[in-house]
Amino acid sequence: MIGINEEFNVAAPPDVVYAVISDPHAVVECVQGAELGQTHEDGTFDSSIVIKFSALKIKFLGRVGLELDEENRRGTMTASGKDGQGGTKFNVTAEFSVAEGAEPGTSFVTTKGDVEIRG
Repeated sequence: MIGINEEFNVAAPPDVVYAVISDPHAVVECVQGAELGQTHEDGTFDSSIVIKFSALKIKFLGRVGLELDEENRRGTMTASGKDGQGGTKFNVTAEFSVAEGAEPGTSFVTTKGDVEIRG
């Protein structure tokens, strides 16, 4: 299991920051090798990402879900899938929140999550 725990400040108001990080299309533009595919009736997305390991490039295919709490500027992202060859499977859960920063007009972002890889 790989744990993710990050906190950082952003020089923009919380509502602006939350609008960006809660928009999967905006976020995927910031992640090299990532793409969103079809949106399903339940609100999940097909997705893919290419990860480079030394000289190897491996494409992972998955399904991403997003639950948002706009009032509290929080969200939870879940994803599961497998590599393009089907030998490695993954599950991801990540939570994020955006709060007022220490200075007026800034934001404090907290993220935490777990990545489980099997196979």
